[in-house]
Amino acid sequence: MKIFNVMFSKKLGGLEQAFLDYTLALQMQGNDVLSVVHPKSAVKNLIKGKYAEIHNFNRFDPFAVHAISKLIKKEKPDCIITHGARASYLFRRAKPNIPLIAVSHNNTRFEYLFGSDAIIAITEAMRHDIISAGQAEGAVFNIPNMLHLENELAYKAPKNNTPPVIGIVSRLFPIKGADIFINAMAELRDKGIDFKAKIAGDGPERQNCEKLIAELNLQKHVEILGWVEDKNAFYESLDIFCLPSRNESFGIVILEALAHSLPMVLTKTPGPIEIIGDTDAAILVNPSDHHALADGIINILSSQGLKQTLSQKAFERTKYYCSNNVSQQIQEALKKICALDI
Repeated sequence: MKIFNVMFSKKLGGLEQAFLDYTLALQMQGNDVLSVVHPKSAVKNLIKGKYAEIHNFNRFDPFAVHAISKLIKKEKPDCIITHGARASYLFRRAKPNIPLIAVSHNNTRFEYLFGSDAIIAITEAMRHDIISAGQAEGAVFNIPNMLHLENELAYKAPKNNTPPVIGIVSRLFPIKGADIFINAMAELRDKGIDFKAKIAGDGPERQNCEKLIAELNLQKHVEILGWVEDKNAFYESLDIFCLPSRNESFGIVILEALAHSLPMVLTKTPGPIEIIGDTDAAILVNPSDHHALADGIINILSSQGLKQTLSQKAFERTKYYCSNNVSQQIQEALKKICALDI
């Protein structure tokens, strides 16, 4: 099939990574993929394969709609997959006479999805919510985000750094809970635990996070790295991975941590709950509770047996989310959608 894979965000984060992953997954299944992005996309140079640029000011931009219509007429794709609200709105306004499929990456905003011919929800809970909001059940597919592995999946024994290294990867937004992580680090320090903490990411909350680190006198313990270019090296440096989000729709960073067999402490939010399932591959704690987050970390640091068990179960769970598995799920869904068997 010839497929457009579309995303107009200019940022870095989970949605953008999912867009890149879709391009690779679709190519793995033998499709002819054209990625469509904004000219100022932060991930433009990371796209593997062909791409086209469509400049747009907002989701109502008539010039962008005209450019989209011309591109569709020229390339004649069999279907179009959109990521994010702006891509969905603009391509709907172009009124393509081919299947338009929106991927839902957020469990709190569904309005931009409706009007598409089909929707891909990244969790079963999200699929249920979309159907409850009025979308036809047969047009909503549950397909998780995925993980592309450059090398064959291999188990990695847990680290025993001195001091232990604890890390998060996140956009620095309030909902992502970096402040909760920092407060948990203060509790570790106050309990006499030596450690190093790394925050990989950036965003509008960075200044507030730096201020909190200074207020809690954690400068010797906690470092904000900004966006890291070598994410594998970052994960390799960790003893424990944390996700302190107040709410998390999915969490591709969890998949990345799983692939490194890392012991994890995650918040009980929709994405982590579904990713971990009933595997006990991570410690789950209540969101917005830095005491619980600290306790989870202490439990891992205090028990080599628990650390080993979490590491092994993380490795086993990774297999479910590998792109060779998820790409097949995507392809089967596209065949149904393009055959109007939905």
